[in-house]
Amino acid sequence: MSVEQRKIDAHGHFFKSYLGPESPIDEYWNHTEKIGVVYCVASPGPSPEYETAQGIFRPAIWKSDADQHIHFVQQLVNQQTGEIIVERPSEENPYAVINQRLLDTAAERNATHEQKIFVMPIHHPTLDRDDEILNLIGRQDVAAIKFHGVAAFAGPKEVRPSVIKALNEKQKPIIVHTDYYAGVTSNLFIQACQLNNPIEWVRWAIDTDVSILITHAARLSREALMLAKGHKNIVIGCAPDILQSSEPDHLFQPTNDYYADLFRMIPSSQIVFDIDYGWNVRERNKWDTNDWDMTNRLEVAAEKTNLKNIDLEAIYFDNASRFFRIP
Repeated sequence: MSVEQRKIDAHGHFFKSYLGPESPIDEYWNHTEKIGVVYCVASPGPSPEYETAQGIFRPAIWKSDADQHIHFVQQLVNQQTGEIIVERPSEENPYAVINQRLLDTAAERNATHEQKIFVMPIHHPTLDRDDEILNLIGRQDVAAIKFHGVAAFAGPKEVRPSVIKALNEKQKPIIVHTDYYAGVTSNLFIQACQLNNPIEWVRWAIDTDVSILITHAARLSREALMLAKGHKNIVIGCAPDILQSSEPDHLFQPTNDYYADLFRMIPSSQIVFDIDYGWNVRERNKWDTNDWDMTNRLEVAAEKTNLKNIDLEAIYFDNASRFFRIP
């Protein structure tokens, strides 16, 4: 089975992320044009850092004090040595600069290229002012907002009522990172992962009626996917299959057949194709080894689970087109 057609990549990242990939835009399009991607929905890296005249700037890194209370700091780092020059409390709207940079870059590129970038600014639930995030939600050039709870040490309970109201009024979706950890630990990173359990995000979406893209196949949580089934405001992103398969303790259901397991648990009408660029790697921290063979694996799994071409067409394009209101 093969579907030679245009595709929407419903979730990815551009620009550098702290402790993460570089995610350059040109490299992305060089590869995705070959597999038929015509539109992508992208945010800045989940914990952005970027170059300034003074050095590398990180606007919001979470840390804990001796009592494990979380606070956020901004850092200025020497570009050559990696030494922290300045560290101080983060200011309001820490992602404003990088969100605007992506909006400007997308507008400039979209004016001259057939392949289009739809922007989802990244939202910091603790530090963003209401006027900043509500303005972004209201912009015509914003397709959705991204909530990365591990980077922001937050979960569904931290989404403000004002943001929920604005998302519903403007009919804009939210894309949320989901996570899980099978063991028991006091590690703060794992606690941040557990705050973003896909079951809780699905329940939140049902309660609020906000349109939501649940990333990472809801970590193959049967409970989350059963709860989501049939809700028109909930879609499930399927990437990145190879990285998640290499981290089985972050899945509810460890597997060697990731796509097929997902296809058996949720209807194709609720699945969207996404790449999760630059996390489309086989092993975390090896960020220069991006894999671009996901469509072949997806189509093998579709044939194995008796999906038809019409199902693949929905996953590749139609579901995301409807969800993001892309003509």
